[in-house]
Parts: sequence; C-alpha cells; structure tokens
Amino acid sequence: MLTRTTSYGTVSETIADYPRGGGADPPGGGGRLSRGGQRPP
Repeated sequence: MLTRTTSYGTVSETIADYPRGGGADPPGGGGRLSRGGQRPP
C-alpha cells in the first residue's frame, strides 16, 4: 500500500491503482493528476 498525506488527508491505495486512475479519489478529483496523469480534473 502507498500512503500519501495531502491537503485532503491521508489516502492509502495500491500503487497499481495510479496508472489506471482507480482507487480512492478525493472529492472534487484532480488530486492524483501529478501521479496518474490520465484523470480529468
């Protein structure tokens, strides 16, 4: 599991979820653009 602490809190998910944009997205989206790059804002 990968744990990130951000402005919206802590999100824990599998690294495999990043490329496909799955997992627990924060409300409003866009929080993972820097890593995934495939999700709309």
